[in-house]
Amino acid sequence: MSSCKLNVDVFLVIMSFADTTTVSNLMRTSSTLHREGTRFLLRDVVDLKSGLQVTAFRRFMKNGPTHRRRVSLLHSLQLSMATISSTAAISLEHLFGCLNTCGKLERLLLSHTELILSANVGMVAAVSRLTTLKEVVLLKSGYCCVALLRCLCSSLTAACIEFDGEDQERILDPNDRYPSNTRDPIQLLSHSCDTLTTLYVGSPGHSSPDGPVYPSLRELNIEHGPPPVLSHLILAFPNLTSINFPDATPERLELEAVDLPRHREMNIAHQVSHGSWSSLDEIEAEEILLLYLLALQCPVRVLRTEIHYTNDVDLLAEVLTDLTPGVLELRIDEAYMINMDTGIVDALCETRDPQITELRLFVEFQCRDVALDVDSFLSTMLDIARSLAMSLLLLHLECKFLSHQSCKLDDTGKSCPLKGEHRGWKGMYPAESALEELDLEAIAWRTMAAGPTLKTVEIRLVNSRTDLDEIAVVHSSGPSSSLDPTSRTV
Repeated sequence: MSSCKLNVDVFLVIMSFADTTTVSNLMRTSSTLHREGTRFLLRDVVDLKSGLQVTAFRRFMKNGPTHRRRVSLLHSLQLSMATISSTAAISLEHLFGCLNTCGKLERLLLSHTELILSANVGMVAAVSRLTTLKEVVLLKSGYCCVALLRCLCSSLTAACIEFDGEDQERILDPNDRYPSNTRDPIQLLSHSCDTLTTLYVGSPGHSSPDGPVYPSLRELNIEHGPPPVLSHLILAFPNLTSINFPDATPERLELEAVDLPRHREMNIAHQVSHGSWSSLDEIEAEEILLLYLLALQCPVRVLRTEIHYTNDVDLLAEVLTDLTPGVLELRIDEAYMINMDTGIVDALCETRDPQITELRLFVEFQCRDVALDVDSFLSTMLDIARSLAMSLLLLHLECKFLSHQSCKLDDTGKSCPLKGEHRGWKGMYPAESALEELDLEAIAWRTMAAGPTLKTVEIRLVNSRTDLDEIAVVHSSGPSSSLDPTSRTV
């Protein structure tokens, strides 16, 4: 033979491992590869980033007698364009029409949902008629997104809906087009109440007490919303295993404006009368104030929360008593708060029903920690190890914020210049220097000896200015410490 010819099956194997450019080139070589290569092009997420790509993709999907097969091979579609022309909008609406007729689209991601849905008068109806969707990610959503979700024909299993935060205040204005219940996280996906297992809602509206019940929902994430009403959530999502309130800082003022003791008592009374979550396994909230307000009366396996302000220290004991977590992951914004009136130590060690078996502390050193007594800080860690019957202690010390600060915070939380001996500091801060000189392995073994039930101690120190990233891990069964030599740069 004058040339070597590979079997078509060999080319198909090659295409199964190749990138989209290689697959496209191989598809031009024969009619068989042209027909079979489509499934390799459409196996991953198809991301259309411009109106021209939308028009070209629609032509590709409609081209040839096998277009119905091509449409059925598309399972995941992402639309990332920030602008869209009227021509591209018409092409996109036709594409959704084809997917509704013979498609099997399971995942849809819209990065500018409101822009796309409002681009053409029939776009909302075209998307809502899709019946095969299992997962949607709708970012920068608004009124058109709400209209879409209310009439969506698909039964979803996972949904991520992030409303445009710029008009968050408008949903609270009854005279605006967004009434207070427009973004109700309970009402949004009522058509999928029997199948939905995971829900994330960003910048939602107020919840309602008479919404549908989601018996299959296991994971709930609510971000940048008004203070949640616990009774509504328990009734709507009775079988939750994980609930998360990330990045709740914008709601801090709203939470502080609430009559906290009265709302806490109301939440406790409701749970006494109607019960709480018996299935809840993990709870995470950036604002410990929110956990105090919710007053959940149910034990959880994992609790993740943060302490940002000195007032938060007083709430920790109550939250730990409410939830009695087995694993506590606590992030502390400023190291000095650990020694401040021993509030955190008392909360960890003198909780009425201590159940903590694993403690993970992430401590940041910031402006007010420049002269912190590091020895006293480590002594506090030993007290915690002695008092808790835990098997694992992880201590992560983060100094990169201390390294780049030239200011401190006053009692109101506002920045002010460093004064006195620390003004114009050009070298290392005292706390920073003391931390760099620590023998982490020795401290880890000392901590292990202080805790009679400890099995593993891990201490990590990170300082971005000195490029120090040091870790020591010890186990009770014998020395197993390690220092990563590649992470320390001189």
